[in-house]
Amino acid sequence: STQSTWGSHRTVSGLEEGGEEEEWQGGCGQPPPSSQLFCGSAVALWRPLFRGRCAFIEDWCKYVGQNHRRPVTSDQWKVFYDFSRVDLQKYDNNDAWPLLFDEFVESRAGAG
Repeated sequence: STQSTWGSHRTVSGLEEGGEEEEWQGGCGQPPPSSQLFCGSAVALWRPLFRGRCAFIEDWCKYVGQNHRRPVTSDQWKVFYDFSRVDLQKYDNNDAWPLLFDEFVESRAGAG
């Protein structure tokens, strides 16, 4: 199933134990067979995987849940680990980030 492809218990426990990047790229960071995931499912996986590891995870999940009406693509999913480590004060939308990430950062700048 798509859920098990994206969020296996082995991968979640690997993130919790500190093998973050390797586990993300080897497990959760892999795209599902359909190359996209329903938005609600992606949010449900991001929260526990990145709580305590990404300073803006709750804002991200709220933004995606309220504003992103399309499925999360494999590109968005795969690069989220790198995005989660970015200092948003220094974010450069000229870098090669997916448009969803640019829109999220712009929304935070407009709200602040």
